[in-house]
Amino acid sequence: MLEPRSPRDGAFARALSSNAFLLATLALAAALRAAHILALRHLPIFDGLILDSWMYDAWAQRIAAGDLLGGPRPFYQDPLYPYFLAAFYRVVGRDLLLVRMLHLALGVGTCGLVALIGRRIGGPLAGNVGALLFAVYRPEIFQGGELEKTALSVFLLTAALWLALQETVRARLASGVALGLAALTRGNLLLVVPLGALWFLAEPTPEPQEGPGAGWWPRVLGRLSGRPGRSAAAFLAGTLLAIAPVTWRNHHVSGEWVLTVSGAGQVFYTGNNPANATGGFEHVPFVRSDPQFEETDFLAVAQARAGRPLSAREASAFWFREALDHVADHPGFAIQVALRKVGLILTDYEVPDAWDMYFLGRFSPALRFPMIGMGVLLPLAALGAAVTIRSRREVRLLVGFVGIYALSLVAFFVFSRYRLQVVPALSVLGGLAAPWAVQVWRARDVRSAVGSALGLAAVAAVSYAAGPDPGLRHSEHVHSFISLSLLYQQRGEFASAEGLLAQASELHPGSAEPYFARGVLRLRTGRPAEALADLRRCLSIDPDYPDAWLVLGMAFDGLGDPRAAAQAYRAQLARVPGHADAMLRLRAAESRGNGGR
Repeated sequence: MLEPRSPRDGAFARALSSNAFLLATLALAAALRAAHILALRHLPIFDGLILDSWMYDAWAQRIAAGDLLGGPRPFYQDPLYPYFLAAFYRVVGRDLLLVRMLHLALGVGTCGLVALIGRRIGGPLAGNVGALLFAVYRPEIFQGGELEKTALSVFLLTAALWLALQETVRARLASGVALGLAALTRGNLLLVVPLGALWFLAEPTPEPQEGPGAGWWPRVLGRLSGRPGRSAAAFLAGTLLAIAPVTWRNHHVSGEWVLTVSGAGQVFYTGNNPANATGGFEHVPFVRSDPQFEETDFLAVAQARAGRPLSAREASAFWFREALDHVADHPGFAIQVALRKVGLILTDYEVPDAWDMYFLGRFSPALRFPMIGMGVLLPLAALGAAVTIRSRREVRLLVGFVGIYALSLVAFFVFSRYRLQVVPALSVLGGLAAPWAVQVWRARDVRSAVGSALGLAAVAAVSYAAGPDPGLRHSEHVHSFISLSLLYQQRGEFASAEGLLAQASELHPGSAEPYFARGVLRLRTGRPAEALADLRRCLSIDPDYPDAWLVLGMAFDGLGDPRAAAQAYRAQLARVPGHADAMLRLRAAESRGNGGR
């Protein structure tokens, strides 16, 4: 290794490599996450849970109350997080602040594991820089504040990677257990299991090998019976040990052998159906936008199309076939969507889920603190991988994991929180670029510096250019305005609720959603004339907006115009035949003698 040109060069590298710097990084990680969590305490989103967060919390409360096995069907969604929450509730009670602080601890713990992995592969400087990248990765800070499984999942996966790098068979067993548990929070991680087994089987060994004349089969047998085989077997045994209780439970309650969850086919269809042209999450037209109804709606449609009752496993297989048939019949469309999914994996933009990171930045100073996203992390990780992949076998494991996990997202669909699983590995790879950069600096190697700078710029350009339309990138998603408005309405704070909807309509004038939501709010607060204007604007943007004609009829009823109300209800029934509420209201309007055709 070349010596530094000046004492200052060496002092700076030593400072970054020190334990004190690592402790400061962990403290920064904790401070940023705590600041974000505490900034949200005054908002109704802190206790007013929606979508998956509501479902996990309700599920955990049932488990904590004694419903350990649940209903008579196999698990539809990954079960570990609600059981994890339930155990926490039994010990300390249902305190959502403490749950989020537990997420904070998991995030800081993951940051520490990133440092350990990086130090093992590339030394203290690489480990510390990798930990810093993870500490200031904005989407991870945001996601840690959600009542959702990602913090637990990322921690378990990073623990599995760290344990896999240890040299004992016992550690490889523990790595399998950690990966199996992680797969109970994110089912597509099961696709990583073969990579781990093959990596252990290919492990270099000092044991004597057969001579040059030995065939491949004796060499394979020798590897299987030696340390590599024992490591791979221990890893696989650990994975099976972790998921076996779930498999047993699924069979015990339903009589079906379902490995972990029965919803894989439905998720596959969600990402690969004619209504999904983006590669992200798009609502399936016949499935209600609420996770508690997802399995029921998918099952009902599958049984109607199949013409017979279906078990949970049969329903999943049905939707796999439906999606594959669509891909086979429309290969061009499927290829375009797959490319868009690749873009969503690479993009610096964070695809929102229940809540939008950019929207919550309005309320959380921690999210406005200068930090990094995928547009910075991905180029650094690419550089770190490029300069170490030939010399470090462990790097090939990390790169292989990132590649396989990314392919699993392309097979299904992409959310911001889905790709967070690769961020610890990318952080380690980014940290590995630091020692190489120090060497280049010390050697004053201009050619390498310029080449690496061009490479970094190229990858960053791809990340910032990929993903959705540039006009949407970093914009605040309209759904978050509406969701927060609804939570304010539940509190009775109607002025705050309406103010949010006004902001949403200003930021998204071409979206029908905020006008519909404000029309509903104004109707609820006794202002049918104002509601009418909003609903007309909504329908001018989207004449088929769900339930907009129904609520328009209710506004006309509020204004004492049952004839116009009846016309609106008929328009609703023309779009949704058999709509129960519209039928009842239409009959009521016609009975007053003013709703005739």
